[in-house]
Amino acid sequence: MNRETGSLIYEEKDGSLLLAEADAMSKQVEEFPYFRPVDGEAQTAQIKTVDGVKQKVLETAREYDRMLYHTRLSLKFNEPAG
Repeated sequence: MNRETGSLIYEEKDGSLLLAEADAMSKQVEEFPYFRPVDGEAQTAQIKTVDGVKQKVLETAREYDRMLYHTRLSLKFNEPAG
């Protein structure tokens, strides 16, 4: 573990790199709003799929529900020679 950044490093017994978190911005969290659908009219379209014709919702009434988060972990791997 890199004590300055908290990034993890996995190594072979001989000290060669297997996997490590990226040096900069290895862990990221992004906030985004979530809107839930509410009862009401919805605009739909018929689409053909391998399972037959289905209805696809194009647009519907919705209201703000809460904030959610995307997370991202950036890793680097040891590329084997050859």
